[in-house]
Amino acid sequence: MDLYSSLIPVYEIEPLEKITDAYLDQYLWYEGDKRHLFPNWIKPADSEPPPLLVYKWCQGINNLQGIWDTSEGQCVVMLQTKFEKFFEKIDLTMLNRLIFLSSPAYVMLEKVSNLYSFISLPLFRLLRLVLDHNIADYVTAKNNVVLSYKDMSHTNSYGLIRGLQFASFVVQYYGLVLDLLLLGLTRASEIAGPPQMPNEFITYWDTKVETRHPIRLYSRYIDRVHILFRFTHEEARDLIQRYLTEHPDPNNENMVGYQNKKCWPRDARMRLMKHDGM
Repeated sequence: MDLYSSLIPVYEIEPLEKITDAYLDQYLWYEGDKRHLFPNWIKPADSEPPPLLVYKWCQGINNLQGIWDTSEGQCVVMLQTKFEKFFEKIDLTMLNRLIFLSSPAYVMLEKVSNLYSFISLPLFRLLRLVLDHNIADYVTAKNNVVLSYKDMSHTNSYGLIRGLQFASFVVQYYGLVLDLLLLGLTRASEIAGPPQMPNEFITYWDTKVETRHPIRLYSRYIDRVHILFRFTHEEARDLIQRYLTEHPDPNNENMVGYQNKKCWPRDARMRLMKHDGM
């Protein structure tokens, strides 16, 4: 669709192909759910509709062990960020190797000893870890097509095509790989829980596991990530010093131009302090 200032791609997919893809999508999600492929932090999920998800997240923060205790200079940090251009940067060649629904995420966590060497493999193999190779080839081939517009054509070998019925499964699976990179295998295993008895969302087996790592809570809603950190006084001071080493701020200029919510009264608005530099 040509809007002169910008182009909006419109994909035409045959109705019969849509029916086939919709069946495949239902099958993938059914098998993935039955085999616990996706850990509890991957959202949206049927167990937590969005309003309930917000409530459970707030309740989960409040229920953490000693979360409000600041007697020794501890601090709690809530990080909200997103994976930029999440859909556009999916590498199809690498993805085909990542996708067979015979091993859940726990098997991935147990079998892979070095996460970074694992991810450096072509994503071609990632789909083949959890899907039959024929289905993995079909899923990636549907995205690896020639796009035509007027007298121009382009082979889409990078990024996801919009409108495919099974795209949600592929995106969440690719996001799982990014989650493992972000959390590390050890913490990811602790948050997910043992394969025989997976943890519920924002719950741990015991407080010892919960307090072992600064990352206390983790959640990803499609491409938006929420992480709750709890740092000791020494960890917070070290992070601030490392940040100020890279970004010196002798005159406290970081406070100027802080993006604040204007809906709050002026005296009740948050202020950026040097301690917030981390």
